[in-house]
Amino acid sequence: KKGFTLVEMAIVLVIIGILAGLTVYNLGGFGKKARDQKRINDLLRISGSIISYFGTYGRLPTTTDNNVPFQSLGISTLSDPVSGWKYYYNVKEFNKAYVASCVETPEAHSNSPVKDTNLCFGSQSSSTCPNNYYCIEVTP
Repeated sequence: KKGFTLVEMAIVLVIIGILAGLTVYNLGGFGKKARDQKRINDLLRISGSIISYFGTYGRLPTTTDNNVPFQSLGISTLSDPVSGWKYYYNVKEFNKAYVASCVETPEAHSNSPVKDTNLCFGSQSSSTCPNNYYCIEVTP
């Protein structure tokens, strides 16, 4: 007698299903990390534009609502990969600013160069991402 029994086929299908489920679960973390890396790259691009703006005008760009002043930086509006999250911009001193974004993974937050929410978000509430954010100091 050649072939597989129905029980053997069922066991193989269950094992394949478990492996497929584990693979999909593990790949879910890569999506979050990729979106966080896009946010960090956007912040670096914004930082470079702020430094360029400072070199041209001798001052940091201003904003009234803590949003990144994209138009005055001469860059197209960057959008966060997750709808509804903003990039934050805060000027603390004449020549020091901070740009921040919410992130999805604790690893990205732990690598954030600046950990002080007051510096990163200013008067804007960081309640949208109280524990997971990435913040860069911009010093031209």
